[in-house]
Amino acid sequence: MVDDNEQYNILKELAKYEIIHGTFYKYLFKCIENEKINVIFYYSNKNKIEQFRNMINEEQFKILIKKHIKRINLSKDYFEIRFNNDSSIRFVYGSDSARGYRYHFAVVDKNIKREMFNNAIAGKCVLFDMAKEDGLLSDDDYCVEFIDM
Repeated sequence: MVDDNEQYNILKELAKYEIIHGTFYKYLFKCIENEKINVIFYYSNKNKIEQFRNMINEEQFKILIKKHIKRINLSKDYFEIRFNNDSSIRFVYGSDSARGYRYHFAVVDKNIKREMFNNAIAGKCVLFDMAKEDGLLSDDDYCVEFIDM
């Protein structure tokens, strides 16, 4: 029999998955609906990329989203989705090598160290500011979102 604490922890993990899943699809739709949008998911642990790789094998992804995709690049530590309208979603390990990526929207794992966020991620939202000034983005008033991956 499952006690209350164990049941609570199971529900908490399920809710976390739903948040990750919903966030992934939210940004998929942003990329489909807007040209040349760059979205980056920064993850803190190299095995966390697998949950996103698994989502592209879901039936709803294959039926609804696949026709909008130009290509999917997969390797051991790299995952990128490129769309027909030149938008993209990248999944980047939150380390010093993350410095070179600019983005319109970033989704950051809450477990990334604050120093890493400040040094490698925070200052790269130039594209967001430029697109906002040009009226290319909707009324979203943020460019970085934190979730527990």
